[in-house]
Amino acid sequence: MKIVRKYRDMKEQFLDHPKGNPVIYIVYAYEKKGLSYAITELNAGKIGKEFYMTKGHKHIRKRPEVYYFIKGSGYIVLQKDNKCKAYKVQEGDIFYVEPGYAHRVVNTGRKKLVFLSVYPTDSGHDYSVKFRCRIINSKGVKIEMDNVLK
Repeated sequence: MKIVRKYRDMKEQFLDHPKGNPVIYIVYAYEKKGLSYAITELNAGKIGKEFYMTKGHKHIRKRPEVYYFIKGSGYIVLQKDNKCKAYKVQEGDIFYVEPGYAHRVVNTGRKKLVFLSVYPTDSGHDYSVKFRCRIINSKGVKIEMDNVLK
């Protein structure tokens, strides 16, 4: 299954508004034997000062997720109990998201960020998470905290 996420699909995630409706990322998702696999191609770009990011979610059931970063660089953002932390990631990195953490990926590079994610199919997704930190371009990459959209 192919999922195309454009700005209008996730406008509540960004503080600013672009001209037009750019494609932020594309997901190619598959399921087999109780596991879901997704290849995500997260385009390089910014809306205002914010880098392109995935919509972000937490799992409805307490399930982990594993990421393998195939190409590019950026950050993976984790949040739990309103506490947020960002980890730099690049090609070749593997990242384990523990159960109970909301998570999203941000592309801070100049090229497409491509990654594989694997998680139990019964995880479920809650996209209503309001992330408390944002990755912005302000004389280099900067992480801002407590900038929650209302």
